[in-house]
Amino acid sequence: MLERPLLYIVSPTYVLESCELDESTSVYERNVPEKISNELIARQLHFFARNKPRRVILLLATGERVLGEVMSVQGTDVKIACFEQIRMIHADTIVAIYAAK
Repeated sequence: MLERPLLYIVSPTYVLESCELDESTSVYERNVPEKISNELIARQLHFFARNKPRRVILLLATGERVLGEVMSVQGTDVKIACFEQIRMIHADTIVAIYAAK
């Protein structure tokens, strides 16, 4: 004959609370530099920036001519040393580059 327990204790039910935790998830977004739209202008600028400084004439879309040396190219920003000042020019405004004599 089977004996039944005298006292039957029900195991407690666990309540799963849905608690909203602030999770520290970092999303890494790479800053992709803007590209110069004209490939020929981009190659010429990078060439003049890496070699020894040469005087160049930049013809801008506004018709302005800038005489100076290309110091560096960062994305679409071109750093030009002209006379005794440094100018930042957006590369997409450059129409043509000529070597100054």
